[in-house]
Amino acid sequence: MDELELYHAATMSMKKAERKNLDPLMWWLANEKRFPTVAHMAKNFLGCPASTAGLERMFSALGRNHRSEE
Repeated sequence: MDELELYHAATMSMKKAERKNLDPLMWWLANEKRFPTVAHMAKNFLGCPASTAGLERMFSALGRNHRSEE
């Protein structure tokens, strides 16, 4: 089996209650050596912000500061 198939088998063997209460970041911290390539992909996906709200607030504040200087 390749790494992705091993990862899939490992996660599917978990009980439903285990998967429900799982902290993905902690799981990857504990299992990144078992699945190094899949762990790298997970870090890319889990590290992305869920929204752009923080960035939008920053641009809004910068816009207000810029307009007040004119």
